[in-house]
Amino acid sequence: MRGPQPPQALAQTLWSVTPPLAELFVDMQRSGDARLADLLAGLKPARALAALVLAEIERGNAEGVHIAYEAMMLFESPQAGQVYASMSPRRCAPRTPVPGCVRRRARAAVEGAG
Repeated sequence: MRGPQPPQALAQTLWSVTPPLAELFVDMQRSGDARLADLLAGLKPARALAALVLAEIERGNAEGVHIAYEAMMLFESPQAGQVYASMSPRRCAPRTPVPGCVRRRARAAVEGAG
């Protein structure tokens, strides 16, 4: 999913960091990736993200739980899920937990579109 490794040291460091699984999921959902559609086989994105929340809890990854939970809650509403998927994953996934911040942004975007 990534391009070639960049030559600059800082860019290499950023390139080598694996993004949270929820961000990868949302990116694949946004792009309409056929592999994800085959894997889900009719399962709604919110249900798949719920499984991801549980997996992150088992791994003890609090940040991953927060990001996956926020995405899961937004995908409960099809309109909000579309808005969330169309947003840049880096913009909508805060690195420090801010309860409801992503949800408010997506709701405002959905209400503004309607």
